[in-house]
Amino acid sequence: MGQSKAFDTALTIIEAEIIAEKTKPIEKPKPSTQIIDMVNILVLDKQTLLDLDGEGVLEKLLLRSPSSSFSITLTTEKISMQGSYTHFQDVCAYQEDDTYVLELTNIEFKQHLRLVLTVAESITFSKIFIKYAIKD
Repeated sequence: MGQSKAFDTALTIIEAEIIAEKTKPIEKPKPSTQIIDMVNILVLDKQTLLDLDGEGVLEKLLLRSPSSSFSITLTTEKISMQGSYTHFQDVCAYQEDDTYVLELTNIEFKQHLRLVLTVAESITFSKIFIKYAIKD
C-alpha cells in the first residue's frame, strides 16, 4: 500500500527543516555593554576600577578631578600603559577651568583588562565614568 501525497509532502517539509537547521549559521554572542557612572568618589590611595576577563573593548574612561595628582595603570594582554595626569597631558588629558580631565577611548582586549587608579593624596573625583563592552 502506497503512502499518501500528504504524507510525502510532510516528509519533504521535515527533511527541508532538518537541513535548514544544520546549515544555519552559528550566531556569535553579542557583547553586553556595561556603564559605571560615579560622582563625588573619594579615592584615598589605589583603587581598581576594572578587572575583566574575556574579549571586549573599553569604549570610554572619563576621570574628572580637582587635582592632577593621580595616575592610571591600564593593562591588557598586549599593552601596559602607566602614567600620571601630566604624562597623558595634550594627548588624552586636559584642563577645564579648575578640573583636570583624563579621557581614554576604544581600548580593545582579547583576554583581560585591568584598570587601576592611584592618587598621591586623597582626591574626591567629581566624575568617574566607564563604558565597556564584553562578550558573554
